[in-house]
Amino acid sequence: MERTLTTRGSGEASGTPDAMRINVAVVVRGHAVSDALAGTASGVAAVGELARSFTTDERITSTGLHVWPAYENDGRQAGYECRHTLSLYCGDLDKAGELVSALGDLQGRVLIEGVQPTLSEPAPLAVQARERAWADARAKAEELAALAGATLGEVVSVVEGGGGAIPYARDVAMAAKAETHFEAGSQAVGAVLTVTWALA
Repeated sequence: MERTLTTRGSGEASGTPDAMRINVAVVVRGHAVSDALAGTASGVAAVGELARSFTTDERITSTGLHVWPAYENDGRQAGYECRHTLSLYCGDLDKAGELVSALGDLQGRVLIEGVQPTLSEPAPLAVQARERAWADARAKAEELAALAGATLGEVVSVVEGGGGAIPYARDVAMAAKAETHFEAGSQAVGAVLTVTWALA
């Protein structure tokens, strides 16, 4: 029976985020469902028109639409509330700050729910991360094979999994000023490889 050895390696590669994803919600209350929907549609149109000055159509995405009864503090129903959420992707951090500031100037029905610095091109970092994961898996395998009085033979199988974009908390700061400015910080792309080797 052929002897084998399986190790798991991990690796990371870091880069500076150069884009921003902005989550926005338009929330409107109306006497009837149709009123709430119409008000929300108007707000979404305003957000879309503004966003197109900073990004492209395909980077403006509706992510949800919900309508529910609205109530006063005493429990009486006061019509209906509609919430339409959007994701805006801006490929320039400076423009993203301008976009956030401009969104803040819209009427109060527009809520900025969050922003996330992101890497527009993570693929090159993913290649580096896999190379480092491979080196980590091989180093572990060589150590364990030596302890077992054996040497590594051919690779039997390689399984990739468990990697992903990992934003560092370090330096991913957002400072609100008259003109919103973002500090990009750094972001890591991680990779995990599970490798099985034949032992000689």
